[in-house]
Amino acid sequence: MDTAIPKWPLSKQDIRKLGQKKYRQRFGYYFLEGSIGIRDALESSETIQAILFTATAEKRSFDSEVLKKIRQHSIPLVEIGEADARTISGLSTSPGLFALLPIPDELSHIDTVQPGITLALDQINDPGNVGTLLRAAAFYGVSEVWLGKGTAELYNPKTLRAAMGTHFHVPVISGVDMIETLSAIKDDDCTVLVTNVEQGAPPKHQQMYSSSVILVLGSEAHGVSAQLKEAADEFVFIPRSGPVDSLNVAMAGTVLLDRLTRK
Repeated sequence: MDTAIPKWPLSKQDIRKLGQKKYRQRFGYYFLEGSIGIRDALESSETIQAILFTATAEKRSFDSEVLKKIRQHSIPLVEIGEADARTISGLSTSPGLFALLPIPDELSHIDTVQPGITLALDQINDPGNVGTLLRAAAFYGVSEVWLGKGTAELYNPKTLRAAMGTHFHVPVISGVDMIETLSAIKDDDCTVLVTNVEQGAPPKHQQMYSSSVILVLGSEAHGVSAQLKEAADEFVFIPRSGPVDSLNVAMAGTVLLDRLTRK
């Protein structure tokens, strides 16, 4: 079996494979779809390996503006057909504009907690929810996001589509062992807030806690794991006023971040 790692330029066949995690890990690349994320990558001085675009994207005003900026850099541009764009994207209506980027070296060990709010995601396996929470984290100025083991991968195309480039604006640490990490930092000046629909109180403003606040969210199906609940300094929840008994985890996380940051 051929296990050689392809080098740039990748073939179209290899680029299509980047929709699968095993090939992203093997090749060391991921792709970003759409003008907004690509613009943020450019503004964040990320290393873009290449840009793939369709003739349709070239004709759209916003996409053409981004392509104009790209041409001011020494980034290879590769025109592809609409069918190739749909295959790479996995969507029936593709944005027709992709950036190919190297996956940076990632850390999963955490020694210290950053001042401000850290958003910790415990086994949230829906990539759309994870991407939306990343976008909310960037909007509310979260210091760091931890993706616990069992949480959807940052470079999953669905995560990136929902995040819309916001992973360039907030540090994300993947593969975090939440139990080990929370045990290690329990003596630091931080408060661990764990969501729990069965008990707790609405969160206060972050400044009413310690210098660092860790907000732990769990999956909709199972909530935060029992072991992580034992690490909680406080349980928090969102009071319900209407007949619906729960919120999507991305919506709930956004509401909680708003409460933590709204004076």
